[in-house]
Amino acid sequence: MKNSIKIIFLFFCLLYGSDARDVEIKNFFKNLNNKTINIKINQSSDSYNAILSINVDKIFFDTLDFDGIVSVFSGDTISSYNSNDNIIILESAEKNLLEFFNYKNFENAELIKIDISDKYLLYHYVYMNNNLLIKFDPIKEQVYSISFTQFDKILFDCFVGSIESFKNPLTSLKIDDNWQTLDWRSI
Repeated sequence: MKNSIKIIFLFFCLLYGSDARDVEIKNFFKNLNNKTINIKINQSSDSYNAILSINVDKIFFDTLDFDGIVSVFSGDTISSYNSNDNIIILESAEKNLLEFFNYKNFENAELIKIDISDKYLLYHYVYMNNNLLIKFDPIKEQVYSISFTQFDKILFDCFVGSIESFKNPLTSLKIDDNWQTLDWRSI
């Protein structure tokens, strides 16, 4: 009964509170600083686990178990640590699709509409001129899944699992003088 009342209240807020229609989503992303999120990425017919950690202006994307790589997004630089080959690759990047996990970047997302499906609220955004769909569980007060689509092709699709205190995935790598650095940044 309590959950039903909560869903009805949220639906009422969606219909009549246009200025705060996506406050739950914004609060979710705002509270991710200094946190680590366990996610399950869906890619074609496969899926794999990944870890996303956010600390101030850095996003750590840990896919060590899948491909042996930890990528760090900081400003306009992507640093990819390949533990299989002991190589650090530095690249320039103006934007990356994971930036919406950082709250200040998510503020640039434009809410288009909100739907209700089963027990989830579906938030449709335009982000970086592409489509961002966020499925929100109002009972758990947490994002359930995220899908980023460009030209009708899904580029990023994941389920959000547990959220924990920040863990730096680089600490598990044994980076020493044997690692090579390739700097592919434009000058």
